[in-house]
Formats: sequence, C-alpha cells, structure tokens
Amino acid sequence: ILFVKLKFLSNSFLKQIGVYFFLKGLSKDQIEVFSKSYAKQIKYNRLFHDFDFNRTDLDIYIVSASYEIYLNKIFPENVKIIGSKLSFKNGYVNKLKFNNYAESKLLSLKKNNIFKIDTLFTDSISDLALVKISEKIVVVYKDSLIEFKDSNNFKDYFQKWIF
Repeated sequence: ILFVKLKFLSNSFLKQIGVYFFLKGLSKDQIEVFSKSYAKQIKYNRLFHDFDFNRTDLDIYIVSASYEIYLNKIFPENVKIIGSKLSFKNGYVNKLKFNNYAESKLLSLKKNNIFKIDTLFTDSISDLALVKISEKIVVVYKDSLIEFKDSNNFKDYFQKWIF
C-alpha cells in the first residue's frame, strides 16, 4: 500500500495482483459463499447501524472500490451498488474486470445519469472527484461523522494523512 501512496504502483495494479493471488480460479459459487461469510465478520461503524438502508423514498447508491459481488451481500436490494467487478471465465475468476476507484467512481455515476450527489459519505481522499459534485460532504472516521463545507476543507482534513 505504501507503493500505491507513493505512486510507484497504481491501485488497479495492486488490486489485479490481489485477484491473481487470492481469487483467481475460485468459482462464482465459492465467491458468493465467501462474500456471505465476509459480510457477517465485518465490524460495521455507527453510520451503517444508524442509517436506514431500507428507505425507499431515497435513491441510495453505494459507490465503492470493493467488489460488487461482496457488497450485494451487505446491503438490501433497493440499494444500488456500483463497485469493482471481477471477470469470470467458464464460471471461475480469471482477472479484475473493472476497478471502481477514484475518478472511475465519477465516470460510473455519469454512466448511470448521476451528475450530482445530495449527501456523500466517504472515508477517503480518493473520493475527491465525488466531493466536487456533492452538496453535503461527510467523512466517516470510525464511529465519527465529520461534515465539510467544500472540497478545500475536505482536502485539508486529509493532508494530515499524506506524508
């Protein structure tokens, strides 16, 4: 991860390596079973417990670099998932199909005709492209929710994490 932060390796390259070593050759059924098990082991933060993801009066999107196949086991069906995708050949994982990271998240939203976000919940500076189209910006840090007025305040907050 240090090499990604220092920009020696791209996030996509690192993720492809992870797919190769940990997921390649697993069947879709195996990934589904693993995803269900993984969803039960995650230590969710306060936002996850407090927010009603079953609301039907809102368009709720989870836009993440995590794999869609994992996220689909965590959120109810009314939540629209836009995440990274695995490629399957003959029913088995063979590579990373799409890495929904950083600017790719903005492109993914545009493909779904979303050009504005009412409230963005994020935990990463890599979501700066989404911050720029958001009316309300909330950083999730452990069990804290920290609201920011604009992208400059957002960037300033994350400066302490960048060396």
